[in-house]
Amino acid sequence: MLGFECHRLLREAQGKYDYYGYIEDDIIIHDPLFFSKRRQFDQLFGPDALLQPNRCELSVIGPIYKMYVDYRVHRNVTAAYQNIDEQPMLEMPYGDEIVLFERPSYPSAGCFFLNAVQLDQWVKSPNFLDGDTSYLGNPLDSAATLSIMKTFRIYKAVLSNASFLEVVHSSTRWIGRPLRH
Repeated sequence: MLGFECHRLLREAQGKYDYYGYIEDDIIIHDPLFFSKRRQFDQLFGPDALLQPNRCELSVIGPIYKMYVDYRVHRNVTAAYQNIDEQPMLEMPYGDEIVLFERPSYPSAGCFFLNAVQLDQWVKSPNFLDGDTSYLGNPLDSAATLSIMKTFRIYKAVLSNASFLEVVHSSTRWIGRPLRH
């Protein structure tokens, strides 16, 4: 239940920062433009849309060198908590490209970052500190994802733009598994 105590700390810091973050201890942010990209997304789409990073794992030994580990599950897994058909796609100009975002069936990332307006909105919602640990059957995943999923429309860059906003899972839990033939 430690994650829910972190939520309380975020509430205690309310009004002091531009962004508030919840991040598991094995997540690495390596993009120096991470919050600049978030700010552009936030300004364009407003506080009801929350951009989550794609979480990947890296390996130097192959045969797979980079794998996005949180993207799709059967939509029934999260259907009770979110409607991914509501405003399913967004697009944003970035540099000389258009970045596409979609409502993923699996919005987990091992972290989340809320701007000041979103934090206020989340804290006032009935989902904040509701004690719901039903997401994937455990408190850690619930603390990292469930109440924000119930409060915001979560987006991730589509897989063809996945590196636009990503974090690295320092574990090789998924990429390090032997391939099955």
